[in-house]
Amino acid sequence: MEDNVYAMKNFMVLDNYQLYETTSHPYILEFVSRTKVVHSDKEFPNFMYDLQPFEMLQAQRVLNDRLLIDVIGKVVGRCAPHTHVINNRTKRLMELTLEDSEYTLII
Repeated sequence: MEDNVYAMKNFMVLDNYQLYETTSHPYILEFVSRTKVVHSDKEFPNFMYDLQPFEMLQAQRVLNDRLLIDVIGKVVGRCAPHTHVINNRTKRLMELTLEDSEYTLII
């Protein structure tokens, strides 16, 4: 199974509450009767996500607007779309409020 790529669907992500933990990660995957795991001929992606915790983003006084970052959160609010001029081009933007797993908000 090592050095292969698999596609999975219909599984649950749970807190790692096991008496004997097989990993130190805070979450585990639990397969259920509908879980499907199939070998994929695709190669592992050539790029990696650069996930950043909300606390790190909030601690920075100024964010580098030329550096793309990745976050995972639940959308809990949004503003109405508005137009904004960027590099002499009009863009439609919508501001979102995200919540992380610790219920920390970031706008």
